[in-house]
Amino acid sequence: MALKLGNIKAWDPMRSGKGLAHGSKLDAHVWEEYDAKGNERMRIRVSSTVPRDGSYNDWLWSFDKREMRLPTRMRPRRDFIEYHNDVIFKG
Repeated sequence: MALKLGNIKAWDPMRSGKGLAHGSKLDAHVWEEYDAKGNERMRIRVSSTVPRDGSYNDWLWSFDKREMRLPTRMRPRRDFIEYHNDVIFKG
């Protein structure tokens, strides 16, 4: 399993290192499927507890479901974002 993950790592632009040599086309396909699903989770989410009442909250709601623009340096790891989506930010 560790060797297979090493092959897939080669496709992740957010990770340092090159991964293992001689990855397969299937490794690329697995990464593309994972990355597509992961990108769905890289969106801003406004809590459902924030009212839509015509006040400044409408400005906040205008960001809901927008794609996050991640920094080019010192990006948060995917598991950090997923943890916050699943545990910290509920709504």
